[in-house]
Amino acid sequence: MESAHKPDNSKIICVDESFLFRTMVNTIPDHIYFKDIESRFILINRAMAKLLGVDKPEDAYGKTDFDFFAEEHAQQAFDDEQRIIKTGHPLIGAEEKETWPDGHITWVTTTKVPLKNNEGEIVGTFGISRDITTLKEAESAITDSENRRVMLESFGTACHHMGQPATVILGHSQLLKMADNDFDEETMQIIDQIASSADEIGKILQKMNDINEYRPTKYLESQENSENIIEL
Repeated sequence: MESAHKPDNSKIICVDESFLFRTMVNTIPDHIYFKDIESRFILINRAMAKLLGVDKPEDAYGKTDFDFFAEEHAQQAFDDEQRIIKTGHPLIGAEEKETWPDGHITWVTTTKVPLKNNEGEIVGTFGISRDITTLKEAESAITDSENRRVMLESFGTACHHMGQPATVILGHSQLLKMADNDFDEETMQIIDQIASSADEIGKILQKMNDINEYRPTKYLESQENSENIIEL
């Protein structure tokens, strides 16, 4: 009696391995590329062709990164690949900044390994890269937001420390004006200038606080209330 679990070989479909490989390579969205010992493209998938802006993968064959990217990225990629060819050591999960001739930037994580022939000799490299531009932009936005928060907090603290001396100056100048002292006209003008300058500083600091969205207690009160701020 035959086993109920015996496979039905008549239903096994024989598929060419190269067909399976091409299907996999051209279906996944990651960028896959093979290069010769001089870092020239010898095979790329459709996703890589789209990235490079060519109509079909074959249009990139025989070309290098220098034909598509800005020199900054092309040189870095070339140096990495030549180091892999020389040492046999792969590059695993590296973040790469891709610079383009028009100035825009994309980011990828890249793994590159030596490409060997049947004799085990290194004849080039092959790699796979995944676009992480959206992730990097999100990280940058978070960092910018955090930096802005820290800057604004520092800005508010600076306003606070600058406001306190101005308050003292304004208060004392007002008290001097109200005191029963026989100041000459020149001295009174100096006192008025000090009070006016301190008041102007207070207004500037308040505007800075408004821009900063930082709402501390006003450090400089109006001239009518200045005598209540400072106690001699």
